[in-house]
Amino acid sequence: HRQFFPGPAWEVIPRTSHLTVAMDAVERPSYHSRRIWYGFGAWDYAKEPYRDWCEKNRAHAGGNLNTGHAYDGIVKALAKEFEQHPDYWPEIAGERKPVRNPKPCLGNDAVRRLMIKEVISRLAKAPTADSVSIDPSDGGGWCECAKCKKLGSVSDQAITLANELASEILKTHPGKLVGIYAYNYHSPPPNIKVHPNVVVSVATAFIKGGQSLDELRAGWAAKGAVLGIREYYSVNTWDRDLPAHARGGNLDYLRNTIPEFHAKGARFMSAESSDNWGPNGLGYYLASRMLWNVGEAGNRDAIVNDFLEKCFGKAKEPMAECYKEIDGSKPHLVSSDQLGRMFRALEKARKLEETPEIRRRLDHLTLYAWYSDLYQRYARSDPGNRQQSFETLIRFAYRMRTTMMIHAYALYRDLASRDKSVTIPAEARWQVPEGKNPWKSSKEFDTGVVGKLVK
Repeated sequence: HRQFFPGPAWEVIPRTSHLTVAMDAVERPSYHSRRIWYGFGAWDYAKEPYRDWCEKNRAHAGGNLNTGHAYDGIVKALAKEFEQHPDYWPEIAGERKPVRNPKPCLGNDAVRRLMIKEVISRLAKAPTADSVSIDPSDGGGWCECAKCKKLGSVSDQAITLANELASEILKTHPGKLVGIYAYNYHSPPPNIKVHPNVVVSVATAFIKGGQSLDELRAGWAAKGAVLGIREYYSVNTWDRDLPAHARGGNLDYLRNTIPEFHAKGARFMSAESSDNWGPNGLGYYLASRMLWNVGEAGNRDAIVNDFLEKCFGKAKEPMAECYKEIDGSKPHLVSSDQLGRMFRALEKARKLEETPEIRRRLDHLTLYAWYSDLYQRYARSDPGNRQQSFETLIRFAYRMRTTMMIHAYALYRDLASRDKSVTIPAEARWQVPEGKNPWKSSKEFDTGVVGKLVK
């Protein structure tokens, strides 16, 4: 049985007259927590297929590590205390005042005690939680006062609070973990030891301080940190679901890094990804296999071959060519050539397909290739045609959204906010439901019409 991508189209149920099962078997996952999650979220239709995929591929948390930016929410919960004590705010350029993405004055013992009390109160309300986060809010704005400087570097300040929280939690909630990133201004390793119950997830991007990723991992490990990895398999604003543009679609990157991170001590993986199984689905599937068992890295080619055989049958060979163009392991310098090869491979595959199940998968990937072409047309359009190219793209992306080949939710929400040359009319904004929104249609694509897209 295989659930390669989310949804019934990508489930392969074998037929056999004889079944055996190993009852006396023990498996232990290489990574304790294995999260491949959607940045930007997704529309409701994606929730259950995604949950089902995670469960069937064991891509979930054995221990649920909470490591999101936490200071913002904690300070918001303590708004009255901060209003009464302006000295709790950071001192920046000689002035203490409320700031965006707040970093409180951690050199103040009272501030640390208040923050710890707030986090522990949350844990008391959620006793089944495996962990709590005490990661700083995003960006800069760290306190410059004498007390904070005395605590040491930004990383020293963040770890001082995390260590104190871990020590307090140990008294009342033994076994619970404290999560924090090595990220942005608190990327560099601290000068103090890290509590054994603090898990530090080293980010693979947005790091500061001049050290390499290897140096960061080694430095944090030397201070006693339990290591995790904060990955970026796909960020819609970076790759826009285009083929071979994201780490999640780079099979060599995944094969190399997942075992390497593990060999150097990482036991938790949190990979920001997207609801874009067209360009990255094979990579996400391969990653789920390796996160459970890093030894699967040596089976990379066999896993890809198994995917092609089970999903496409007689159309395996042309689809292998199509997936070479989707794989980011090797450079694709000319996008029009890359898309042309994808379309030609899909045309060959459609002539060889043998079952409705295979045809449906080919339909999904054909729609994905057409989306990629529409995006390139939009990106290259001149000012006079840009608005129309944009509208055509968004309408098409919404209509194909349930294939989960592209992250339509992120595109609809974000693209116009970054491209000031295009607009979405008020009646067509992503929040306006279908039926009232002229840009939204869920009319299914006829397979005959889809077939013509490759010609």
